[in-house]
Amino acid sequence: MQSVGLTTDIKLYKIVIAGETNVGKTSLRMRYFGEKFTKSYIPTLGVDFSVKRLKLDQSTFAEIQVWDMAGQMTFQALRKRFFLGASSIFLVFDIKDKESFVKLREWFDDFWVSFNNRKDIPVVLVGNKIDLGDPVVSKEEMDQFWENIKKDYPDFTGKYETVLTSALNGENVQELFDSTIHHIFELYRN
Repeated sequence: MQSVGLTTDIKLYKIVIAGETNVGKTSLRMRYFGEKFTKSYIPTLGVDFSVKRLKLDQSTFAEIQVWDMAGQMTFQALRKRFFLGASSIFLVFDIKDKESFVKLREWFDDFWVSFNNRKDIPVVLVGNKIDLGDPVVSKEEMDQFWENIKKDYPDFTGKYETVLTSALNGENVQELFDSTIHHIFELYRN
């Protein structure tokens, strides 16, 4: 009996969800993995992660690891370790909490200092909780965030974008992950 020479390529991609406490990082991860939204708040301690296997093309599968980092300051020393090996980063803020947006610069700084792989990975600024109404952070401020990153980190060549989501009703959550996974796949294809 002859074996058929089917080759299956399995890629491992790591998406890190980062941001301050109570911005909806865990709810975004849970929504993407098909879990129901819960209004009860239990802060993540350290890091939590979920894994999903997807078929990317005829012969390529991806194991998507989504790492959900704790936002509390007590875990700041661990942050840098969790960024290692990341294929993409989601910087999440609550659209009704300006301070959570301002703090994202610290998260990007920690990511950049600890990151020793590629300088071209996709980074997404995620404004969550759009179900609560209009953001207190303007589009201009979000655009300025990226302008400052490009100015202060000229070596950063990754795809960057801003996406507004609602983990409560699922708005743009699937699209956020699908688009990012597509960009990662294209980036690491060769």
